[in-house]
Amino acid sequence: MTKKKLASAFALTLALTLAVVAANPARAFNDLPFNDRFAAALPSETVPLPSAPRPSVVRDSVPIYQSDSAKVMVDALLGGQRIRLTLDTGSDVTVITMDVARSILRAGHGQLIGDGRFTMADGHVTTQPMMLVDFMVVGEHILKNVRVTISDMMLLGFHEVNGIGPFTINTRTHKLTWEAER
Repeated sequence: MTKKKLASAFALTLALTLAVVAANPARAFNDLPFNDRFAAALPSETVPLPSAPRPSVVRDSVPIYQSDSAKVMVDALLGGQRIRLTLDTGSDVTVITMDVARSILRAGHGQLIGDGRFTMADGHVTTQPMMLVDFMVVGEHILKNVRVTISDMMLLGFHEVNGIGPFTINTRTHKLTWEAER
């Protein structure tokens, strides 16, 4: 490095040092690590602002029950009827038996809305009666106007579970947990 370039670099370093000392008299420039000396000399506009606080995550869970066949089941209140449903993440609709449907209709918490066509897991298409139930309660969550189909199974469909929020199923802790940001 030539004497001229060395003098120029020294002058620049001295100017930066004086600027930092003038801006931060309580902070000794030589106490800063080498890389921080130049960062401290930069105008404040180049310093990134702190990030916004992260939203808090609220977790809410309900117990799950496993049958001998490893099915995951959840308790719910559907149209005033306490029921246990098999959680079926492959089903886009909740399915109830005719007996449960009759009880809901007698209590005045549902109405038949015609037939629906559904593709089953094995690929065949079936037509089944449908009803609209006034409410479903799962844990602390209340779903209104729940569309269900009537068959010989009791299934809690993905649409209802996911409608509450993002969820996880933990078979070790026996919990179905929803997470929501506040």
